Amino acid sequence: MKILQPAWVHHDEKAIFSIDIHPGGEKFATGGQGNDSGRVVIWNMAPVISEEAEKNKQIPRMLCQMDNHLACVNCVRWSGSGTMLASCADDKLIMIWKKTAGGGSAFGSAKTAEHWRCIATLRGHSGDVLDLAWSPQDQYIASSSVDNTVIIWDAKEFPSILQVMKGHTGLVKGVAWDPVGKFVASQSDDKTLKIWKTSNFSLFKTVTEPFEECGGTTHILRLSWSPDGQYLVSAHAMNGGGPTAQIIERDGWKCDKDFVGHRKAVTCVRFHNAILQRMAPKTNKSQQYCCLAVGSRDKSLSVWLTALQRPLVVIHDLFQDSILDLSWSHNGYILLACSGDGHVACLQFSAEELGTPLSEEDRNSLYQRMYGKNITVDLNGQSGKDSLIENAELLNVSQSKLTAPTLIPQQLPPIPSQLPTVSSIPQPLPQSTVLKSSTSQETQRPILKQIETKTADGKRRITPMFIPLNDEAEVPTAGTGQFSSSSASKSSIMTVETRPEPPTPSTSSNANGIDIDIEALTAQTAKLDSRLKKVTKIPPPVRATIPPDPEKPSTQHSPERTSITIHPVVSGKATAIQGPSVKALGDYRIQVVNGAVKTGYGPLCRVTVNLLSLPRADKKLWDTIIGSPVSSFAVSKKYVLLASMDGSIRFLDILNGSPVLPVMSMTSPVIHSTFSSDCRLGAILTENCTLRVWDLNEQSIFLNGSCQDIMGTSK
Repeated sequence: MKILQPAWVHHDEKAIFSIDIHPGGEKFATGGQGNDSGRVVIWNMAPVISEEAEKNKQIPRMLCQMDNHLACVNCVRWSGSGTMLASCADDKLIMIWKKTAGGGSAFGSAKTAEHWRCIATLRGHSGDVLDLAWSPQDQYIASSSVDNTVIIWDAKEFPSILQVMKGHTGLVKGVAWDPVGKFVASQSDDKTLKIWKTSNFSLFKTVTEPFEECGGTTHILRLSWSPDGQYLVSAHAMNGGGPTAQIIERDGWKCDKDFVGHRKAVTCVRFHNAILQRMAPKTNKSQQYCCLAVGSRDKSLSVWLTALQRPLVVIHDLFQDSILDLSWSHNGYILLACSGDGHVACLQFSAEELGTPLSEEDRNSLYQRMYGKNITVDLNGQSGKDSLIENAELLNVSQSKLTAPTLIPQQLPPIPSQLPTVSSIPQPLPQSTVLKSSTSQETQRPILKQIETKTADGKRRITPMFIPLNDEAEVPTAGTGQFSSSSASKSSIMTVETRPEPPTPSTSSNANGIDIDIEALTAQTAKLDSRLKKVTKIPPPVRATIPPDPEKPSTQHSPERTSITIHPVVSGKATAIQGPSVKALGDYRIQVVNGAVKTGYGPLCRVTVNLLSLPRADKKLWDTIIGSPVSSFAVSKKYVLLASMDGSIRFLDILNGSPVLPVMSMTSPVIHSTFSSDCRLGAILTENCTLRVWDLNEQSIFLNGSCQDIMGTSK
C-alpha cells in the first residue's frame, strides 16, 4: 500500500468537505470553500497516482474549476454513468453539472482543460444542503439538509421534485441509496437513522438504539450500503460511551454489531463499489466479501475487509483535522480522503491486499439469487416495488459456487509508527486493551426449507432461513488489536467476527418495527450458528475517569479551573445584528455587517477582520461571507466565534479565517456567545436555554447542558 498526499490538490488553503472519484477512474471532484464562494474542482487522477505524469507539464492537473455556489460546498457526487456531477452547498442549492465541448476557465483564471456547465439548479431546501446520493441507474437524486428533510429529485426531469420526506426532527446529515433500489436511508442529529421505501417514499423503519448516546458533534454523517445490499453501516454511533460505526443488517434490521476502535466520532463511511473475492488460506476456496473505509474526527482512517475480524489497515494522523469524505475508485484499488484542513490523501492498494472484483456475470448471479432480479436490468419503475422478493432462492445457496468461507487474518508484524502512522492489523497491544472474541467449533446442518407467510393485505412473504458456513471453513481465532468489530458471519458476503467482551459496554439489538413475523419462526429455524454470540447490553458505568494524555503534558490550567463569564442577557429572543457591528481586541477589529451582499437568493452577511498593526494601508487580514444573518459573535486572541440566525455555529482562526471546527448547528438561534480568558473554551447560549461549551484545544465538547441544569445545581 502507498500513501500519497498531492500538495497541489487544494482550495487555496480552504477546507475541502467532499471528494468523489469519477466512475471511469480518470478524474475526481472536490467540493468545499473557495474565495468568497463555494468551490467545485475537477482534477486529473493521472498526476496523483503517477510521478511521471505529475512531472509532465503537458498533462493538466486541474481540469475545471466552478465557483458558482454562493457558499461552502458540502458534497459532490458523480452520477453512475459519469456524465453528470451533482454538488450541494450552504446556499441551499443543488447544482447539476455536465461536460460541454471545448475548454473552460474560472473567472479571472487561465483556461482549463475541460468545460463543465451547470445544466440545472435545484431549489427546494430551506437550509444548508449537506449530503447527496444518486439512485441506481441514475433515476433520482436524494438530498439531505439542515431543514430536517430529505428531498427526492427526478433526475430525468430536472428540477422536478418527486417527494419531500419529513420525519426527522434534527439536521439530516447523510443519505444513501440501497444498491438494489428498494430503500433509501438517512441519518440525522435527532439520534435516528431512518429507512424509507422507494415504492412510495414512505417511512419504513426507524433505528434509534445505537444513537441514543450520540451528540451533534460532526458536520456530516455519511452512511453507506454494502454493494450486495445486505448491510447498511452508519456514521457516528455509540457503544457504551465509545464511538462506533453501526452495522444494520437488512435481514430484520438488527443492530447488534458494529465497527469499533476510533477515539472520536465517525464522520463518514464508504463501501468499495465492487464485491471482492480471493482464495482463502488453508481452505483454498474462493471467498467473497466487501471492503469498507471509515473516517473519523480523530484524524484517523481504517479500512476493513468483511472477511477479517480486524481492519486491514489503520492510518493515524493522516490529516490535521477531521476526515470529512471518502471515495473508492470503481473496480480499482484507489481510495481518496479529504479533510477540513484543506488536504487530500490517496491510498493505493494492490490486488494481493484487497482481492479482485467479482465479475459482472457472478455479481448478477448473486443479485439474482438474493433478490430475484438482475442488477443490469433497468430499474425504472421497479426500484423499491413491494413485489421484489428478497432471498427468494435461498434454498439453492448451499449448492451455489458463490460461498464464503471465513478468512483467517494473517499475523503480520507491526509497522513502526510514523506520521502518518500505518498500523497493519492485527497488532499485539498491552493486555489492558486486548479485545477478545470466542467461538465454538460445533457444526450446524443446513435447513432445507423455508417459511412462507401471507400478510394482512395478502402479500407473500418468504422468511429467510439460516445457511451455515461451508463445512471446510476455518473457525476464526481470537485476535488482539485496538480496532475490532462485533460483527458476526451472516451471509455469503459479510463474515465479520463477534465481539462478546469489549473493553467498554457493548451494543444491544434493536428490534422495533422489524418487518418479519418473528413469532412465526420455529425454534429450529430461528437458531443461529453456535459460533456466534449475541452481544448483551451492559449498563454504563456510573462514573468514568479519563486519564490525561502522557505524551502531551499540559502547561495550562485544567478545564475544571478555567472560568467562563456569561454576562446577563436582557432578552431571550435572538435577533439579527442591526447595522455594522465592530468588536475590538488589542489591534484586531472584527466587523459584522448583515445584509452587506445582495443576491437573488437573499442578503448575505460579511465578516471582516482588520489588524491595525499591519505595515500597509490596507489593514484587512481576511473576510468571509455567511449565508445567514449573524445574531451574536465573540472574539478572543486566537479565535472568532460567529453564531447565525439559522442556528449555525462557526469557530474561525483569527489570523486567516480558516475553520477551527466544522460548522455546527443548534436547534435554536444563539442569543449570547463568549470565550474564556485563556481562549481555550468557547461558549454559546441559545433561545431555548441550551448552554454548550467547546474545548477548542481538544476540539471536543466540554459542557452540554441547559440553564435549568445550572439553576438546579445552585439550590
